[in-house]
Amino acid sequence: MTDLLLSRTLDPADYSRFTEELKVVDRIGIGDGQHPHRRWEYALALHAIWRWKAARNRTMDDPVYDVGGGSGSTFFHMLGEWTECDVRVIDPTVDGSGPLEAWATGGTQLADVVTCISVVEHVPDLERFVYHLSCLVAPGGLLVLTMDYWSRCGPDTASNHPLRCRIFCPKSYAALRNSAAIYQLTTFGGVDPTWHGAHVWDYSFASLVLEKRA
Repeated sequence: MTDLLLSRTLDPADYSRFTEELKVVDRIGIGDGQHPHRRWEYALALHAIWRWKAARNRTMDDPVYDVGGGSGSTFFHMLGEWTECDVRVIDPTVDGSGPLEAWATGGTQLADVVTCISVVEHVPDLERFVYHLSCLVAPGGLLVLTMDYWSRCGPDTASNHPLRCRIFCPKSYAALRNSAAIYQLTTFGGVDPTWHGAHVWDYSFASLVLEKRA
């Protein structure tokens, strides 16, 4: 990365779009030692749900699923407050087997909203993982993904790269969006393959919001 990219920061105007979402995020907090833009990432996800509910004139029924909301994440608390629904946290078991697969193939009640926050970059078999996520979403429901992202395509040399299977860039983001269509998941309300700045780390987050065809 160049010094220019390393020095870029999030435009404060971007945060102004998420006033209500950030009230929830800041009340609960992102946790110690988190990426400084985790605040932005969580607000992105909450805002996507709000846009979907408004556009579709939807009311939400329990449950809402958060895949990967454990391990110290505070997002599932925010999700519960924002949706006023019971949030069930599902262990993603990123090697492709285990709790997520069991939930996806075991006749689990389908959810209007499924979130998966900064998990897909850690999954070895991404196609299988997205398929299992799609199995949890009710027809007409929403799947909100966020992921580690930077604007440079090539080998992952960004901070914390040993912990990931991949970091997303414009090409891999587009490939993920296209592959989701196989499972009847289409983009809702535009896409967010944008670079949100680095601040003190050399990567940030993007979101991919998908609606399952009814």
